[in-house]
Amino acid sequence: MQDCASIRDSTGPEVMTQLRQELALYQGIIEGLGDMVFVKDLQGRYVSLNNSCATIIGKPKAEIIGKNDRELFGNAIAEQIAAHEAKLIEQGGSIQYELPFPWKDTTYYFQSQKYLLHNGNGAITGIVGVSRNATKEKLAESKYRFIFDNAPVAFWEEDFSQVKVVLDELRKGGVKDFRTYFKNNSDVLQHCVGLVRIVDVNLATMRMNRTMNKPKFITELKRTFTEESYSVFIEEFVALAEGRTFFQSEASTVEVDGEKLDVLFNVNVLPGHEDDLSQVLVSVVDVSALKRTEGQLSQIKELYRSVVEGQREMICRFLPSGKVTFYNTAFERFFSRKELDMANIHFQDLFPEGGSHQWVDEIAQPGLRPMFSIERHNYDREGNMVWQVWSITAIFEANNEVMEFQAVGTDISESKATKEQLAASEARWRSVFEHAEDLILTVNSTGLILSANEQASAAAGQKLAGRMISEILGEESSLIAERAIDSVFESAKRVKMDVKLTQGPAAGRLLSCVITPIFQADRVLSATVIARDITESKELENQIREALIAGQEEERKRVSRELHDGLGQLFTAIKMNMEHLRSGLNIATSENMAERLQILEETIAVAINEVKHISQDLMPDMLEQYGLRPALHGLVKNWNDTGKVNITLEVVDLTTALDRQIELALFRIAQELITNAVRHSQATSIFVQLIDHGDTLLLMVEDDGIGFDPSQRSNGHGLRNIRSRAELLDGSVEIDSAIGRGTVTTLEIPLRNTNQ
Repeated sequence: MQDCASIRDSTGPEVMTQLRQELALYQGIIEGLGDMVFVKDLQGRYVSLNNSCATIIGKPKAEIIGKNDRELFGNAIAEQIAAHEAKLIEQGGSIQYELPFPWKDTTYYFQSQKYLLHNGNGAITGIVGVSRNATKEKLAESKYRFIFDNAPVAFWEEDFSQVKVVLDELRKGGVKDFRTYFKNNSDVLQHCVGLVRIVDVNLATMRMNRTMNKPKFITELKRTFTEESYSVFIEEFVALAEGRTFFQSEASTVEVDGEKLDVLFNVNVLPGHEDDLSQVLVSVVDVSALKRTEGQLSQIKELYRSVVEGQREMICRFLPSGKVTFYNTAFERFFSRKELDMANIHFQDLFPEGGSHQWVDEIAQPGLRPMFSIERHNYDREGNMVWQVWSITAIFEANNEVMEFQAVGTDISESKATKEQLAASEARWRSVFEHAEDLILTVNSTGLILSANEQASAAAGQKLAGRMISEILGEESSLIAERAIDSVFESAKRVKMDVKLTQGPAAGRLLSCVITPIFQADRVLSATVIARDITESKELENQIREALIAGQEEERKRVSRELHDGLGQLFTAIKMNMEHLRSGLNIATSENMAERLQILEETIAVAINEVKHISQDLMPDMLEQYGLRPALHGLVKNWNDTGKVNITLEVVDLTTALDRQIELALFRIAQELITNAVRHSQATSIFVQLIDHGDTLLLMVEDDGIGFDPSQRSNGHGLRNIRSRAELLDGSVEIDSAIGRGTVTTLEIPLRNTNQ
């Protein structure tokens, strides 16, 4: 190619403009190609490449230009590429090859075509390459090969391209009737059979022929066909000569061990290969067993008769006209009481009058269902009415016309009576369902309401059947309900829960729900939800709980006063008397007596201090006088003074006094949790945090004790009291613990109580 300067010297402005446009167009086409286009010098360094090449390599062009394959892809890939390029330089012209390309945890397959680049003097200056990403085609081929190899049907792949050449030459030579030609020219037929190249066979083919030596079997496959099968080859070649892409015929083959097999032979020309027949898929189905089965049909017919005769059900066969052609002993036993000519009876005559004659006319109509049932009443030997169900199966001829009917009659009198009882029971259940004061729903696994009684629909103020349960509950209650329903369907066990209605006339009402699985066999088909309004009882329960807690606090106050005013003052008086007694002792008094009085005074001082601590625990003055924050600090200080534990207290954003009930509840809960951590968890370090979030208060107590399993350990009085106090304030308690890793207890209380 001439450079721009030489072109500029030999052309005018118009030619230069056109050339620049063509070069820009050429460059745009190259850059827009999905294939990789690149130019390398003789040292293997990239001197030019398009956008697709840079994208696949995963680097900007500027970082690729000047580098070789070893620097970009590593030694293994570079050596393979270098080998192909060396071969290209050696032989000249162009080269095509496919290369697996492991890159970034994925193996790609590229089909590359490369050309030598020459200068004006004919010297080689570099290599031009075009690479196409063939990974999808390679994976598709791998999937096809996997299906081919592991298919349960015997497959082999053949190449008929040489046969196609012969067929085309024969057609050009004037052959029109290929069938007659091959019959009269067995040598040409043999030659064409020899031209068929077997490319591959699958595992099912080798198993059918009892061999696993694929290379040897492929060379011997043609010899497995018997001489009688050469007529199949003739029909196969005729079909291909006529342009058909599918051919089917029966044939016979001989296995490796010499056993003859009857097979169904299917030939399919794969799409895209119709012109050259280079890829033809052959499937072979072993029908030897089917052939043997045909020889056993007569025995099966006799077996059928013997089996039918032994059945308790009434069995008969009749023509479309209704004439009965066969019946078993049970049939004869039931109908022989009637004055019927058993040698010339019709199916419609077996039943009392009243529509039975139209049955045969209806079931013989075109478009008949292959199997259907008829339920009718009849009379037994004693004249009692019985109910029978007749299952009628149509037997068709090859032209799809009804040849005969087979009818099996069963006495369903008992089951019909049971069904009627069930219907009555269902009616009673439906009455209870509709008129129960409780809310009753049935739901599926997704929370769709399948049915609802009148009470439930009235409470929601709308028809509930067909709606999602989440539509009648608030967001929080919906999550609780959905988790409970999931648990019922997963565990197949009953679940209890409490939810609050947020919509309709009953908004704000609290419901206690029991969700029970409904089974079909061993599978949970649906679930019933029985909900009872416990709003008033819950309020009463809260009132009782409040009264109990208030009573406890009053009792604490009373005991605290008694300890402080009574026992505390008594101990103080004793201590003062002991001091007076010791001051009156003279020198002659025994030193031992003085020592004992000193010990007694110290013991009484300890008792006074302990009574003071107990009194403070029962009703701390700081909580009464100064509020929650100082009371918590006092509680922590008292425990830290014991030297048994190190407690850290952090109070965040609590700047105003709280409702006395909330302060008292938080103090008692913190007191209980710290006591539990010290006495039961053997904790040495405790972190207490109280956070005011504005709309909620968060109390968290974390210890480094031995922990416990919350799912296994039964709740003691302490935890029950904590939960009771939290519930009174619409709060929640979460306990996170495990054996060996301590305990974190989190209490959250709303500051704006929605129940008030």
